[in-house]
Amino acid sequence: MRGLKLYYLYLRINFLRALEYRSDFFAGLFGLIMVNGVSLILIWVLLEKFQDLNGWAFWEIVFLYSLYLTCLGLNNLFFRHLINLENYIVDGTFDRFLVRPWNPLFQLLGNGVSQSGVSDFLLGLVGISLAYTNLSLNWGFIDWGILLLYILNGTVLFSVVLLAISSLSFWLIKSRPFLYGTMEIQESVQHYPIDIFGKYFKYLVSSILPYALINYYPTKILLHKVTNIQIPFYVLYTILITVIFFLLSTTLWKKGINRYQSTGS
Repeated sequence: MRGLKLYYLYLRINFLRALEYRSDFFAGLFGLIMVNGVSLILIWVLLEKFQDLNGWAFWEIVFLYSLYLTCLGLNNLFFRHLINLENYIVDGTFDRFLVRPWNPLFQLLGNGVSQSGVSDFLLGLVGISLAYTNLSLNWGFIDWGILLLYILNGTVLFSVVLLAISSLSFWLIKSRPFLYGTMEIQESVQHYPIDIFGKYFKYLVSSILPYALINYYPTKILLHKVTNIQIPFYVLYTILITVIFFLLSTTLWKKGINRYQSTGS
């Protein structure tokens, strides 16, 4: 309980620090919203010409895109700071996380907030709402529960994949090339249904780098593109992959902590 309170205080302090320059903070939010807005406009232009992408209409892709943004926003807001692990190891400032009487991982997570997380999350919710209206969906309690489950699961899955890759810094020092190497894969999953890609890509993003479990499979369930018999399999498979990556990432983190040696700077 004390640890959660400290984590909350860390986040609060860093959020207030980010708001200290409010014009810069809100200008950044506006810029990020514009970037995502342009991406959706480009998809709309594409579908105006081709009508659909392998059976996916414009508002279905908006839902797909927006669900990804919602999870990405929560991940960026609370967990994006994991990407800074490489910097702390290189310059030796990771030592300060080890000498304090608190879990180093929570200290790292609470060491800042990302304004991109706020804009992505809000825009994602707006996009889901617009898609819900334009697709004339009529969800029941179970559907809303599945949506909430997948938003939470997608956020956790994002974070544990990020932690696993970032923890490679303990061995390789430089882990960001691996993170940046996944950007094109992430954007493909974010913008388009993976049906349009080959089977090998679909396998890649469904298991090895499971970004499709964040939005593609949940969208198929929530837009009734799968049968009721398939739904339990998709839900259980998604949770299983998340648990596997959680165990993998925490194992890499713990082993990395044990082998860490200060730079002495």
